[in-house]
Amino acid sequence: MIKKSFESAAAVKRIFALCASLRIALIMKLMFASCVIQLCTQISLFLAANVNIFALHYLV
Repeated sequence: MIKKSFESAAAVKRIFALCASLRIALIMKLMFASCVIQLCTQISLFLAANVNIFALHYLV
């Protein structure tokens, strides 16, 4: 009886460890996605600024 309770406690600990690692992986994926989105935003802003500079150069 006591051995079974120890085994179930170990199983619960394994499940909690697995959930924690999955949560960390999810957080890392979300951080990576936000970094990619920020990078794309910066690139698009940079390109838009360059296009505006070229347009002003040719208009003047």
